[in-house]
Amino acid sequence: MDSQTVIVVVAVDDLTLASSCRGLLTTCKDELWSKFEINNLGPIHWLLGVEVKQDQVACTLTLLQKAYINSIVTCF
Repeated sequence: MDSQTVIVVVAVDDLTLASSCRGLLTTCKDELWSKFEINNLGPIHWLLGVEVKQDQVACTLTLLQKAYINSIVTCF
């Protein structure tokens, strides 16, 4: 039996969803939309100051803190 997961990240008034299954993700979104006014901003690019890059072909997710590192370098 395959395990299916939905991850919900909440930061103040922002919500990010991730799932191991597209159908499960759609179901979760539909449930949330039925209860709350939600805007779908499409694929994630930034989360709490961390750049997010997805490669669906290679099945990879890369998290980059380039902007944070650059701000530290500029400061010091």
